Amino acid sequence: MGLETRLWRTGYADNLLTTVPRAVRQQLGLGPDDKIAWRVEGGVAEVRKLPADGTGTGTDAQAQGYKLYKQSRGNSLYTAIPMSVIEQLRLTDRSRAEWELHGDRAHLRRA
Repeated sequence: MGLETRLWRTGYADNLLTTVPRAVRQQLGLGPDDKIAWRVEGGVAEVRKLPADGTGTGTDAQAQGYKLYKQSRGNSLYTAIPMSVIEQLRLTDRSRAEWELHGDRAHLRRA
């Protein structure tokens, strides 16, 4: 079962933001001080938590980390979506995203 979220545009350039569903935050152990890495394969973007101490595989060391931000009200976290993901999944600020859990990773696709 997927978890649907909305996308919205920031006032800066072409950035799109989305919230990270609670189930994804809990399963991946995400908090406001963590960073996530994105990888696109076909029509799916894979999201995983980067190690806080910088250790990990070579892929982790090369991955660009995207920060998580805590919303001013409530406990929700949101994050920017990389331009490569926006382009490959053809996302716009009118799109909705669907998250699916896959162990220690989550997949995001256009809903």
